[in-house]
Amino acid sequence: MSKVRMGFVRLVCVLLCGLLAMAGFAGAEGGAYDGYEVAVVRVPEGEKAAPLTDGSFEAAQSGVSGDLLDGALVEIVGEDVGGFCRVKAGNAFGTMESKYLERTGERSTADGIVPRGYAVITTTDADAANLRAFPGDDNYRNENSADPGNILTGRTMLLYSVAGGYAQIGLYAYQGFVPEDAVAVYWFDDLFAEERKDIPDGSHVAGKDFTPGLYTFTIAEDGQGTLASSVNGMERTYEAKGAAEFTVYLPGGAEITVAGGAMRPAERQDPFASDGRAEYAGNGKLLTYLGGVGSTHMVTVPEGGEGGRYRLVNLLFEEGKAEPREEGELAPGEEHVFLVFPGEIVEIENCVLVPQFGNG
Repeated sequence: MSKVRMGFVRLVCVLLCGLLAMAGFAGAEGGAYDGYEVAVVRVPEGEKAAPLTDGSFEAAQSGVSGDLLDGALVEIVGEDVGGFCRVKAGNAFGTMESKYLERTGERSTADGIVPRGYAVITTTDADAANLRAFPGDDNYRNENSADPGNILTGRTMLLYSVAGGYAQIGLYAYQGFVPEDAVAVYWFDDLFAEERKDIPDGSHVAGKDFTPGLYTFTIAEDGQGTLASSVNGMERTYEAKGAAEFTVYLPGGAEITVAGGAMRPAERQDPFASDGRAEYAGNGKLLTYLGGVGSTHMVTVPEGGEGGRYRLVNLLFEEGKAEPREEGELAPGEEHVFLVFPGEIVEIENCVLVPQFGNG
């Protein structure tokens, strides 16, 4: 069995475990899962952390399962009883004193708390990249699921909070914590900043002439255009005749030259696998989708055509600070299936990109 197929089977198993765990909890707590109120953990001055206990409402101090730091996000799954609430912190359920919970009015979805951004693993230290159930833990603790193990360098994960030196992240059906200095953080509010505007033809500098963030360079079916960029010394050129689109991340200091086409802010509803398109053909660079746990895509080259290339990159690559996570060349008639994580970008040349099932 190929590595791609094995990886996909593993993903399906993880998803099934997560769904079964959610179904079991819904029955235990009474009623179907329809979202819970999101709260921010607030630790009073003079205290170091907010303890999450294993106890019931009646015996809330029966045992501490872990500590959460100021700024972490939790779901309130059981209302205040005697000064305590039942909460869900990542994959852990427990009881916490109400004084530690700042209610936001926001509701979670079937996938849990709505993520606030992406985190990309930058460290090569396997221990630092190990997912922890709670800040400061050495290992991930969850009796109902397998240990996801160390997270590979370059992996993109969903980001929920950064608090007390730890990033609260989601990977597959797991949630937990990794040290903040082990990741690069990208907030949605920055990637999709409201201040972004269309960028006209000419030369421009991010942070000086336009607001940094995600942008899409689009070329009409009967047009042609070129986008040249220089980011931290890494120079790239995107060009096409006929319909094409290239989504790029432009951090502060990025230099670009636009000629032809239309350069507009990328929007949250734009990702390829989220907008209903069955396929994308030709040349392009596409943000596949924002959330969920993983999305399989197939890239192929039509029979009788020229050879094609594909490249799977993350936001660190866009900053000129990393290599592609995966890349390859395909002959006419050849196809390849791969797994894309939230926030990753697929670049193709002379190929057809088709999203498969499991698009989060």
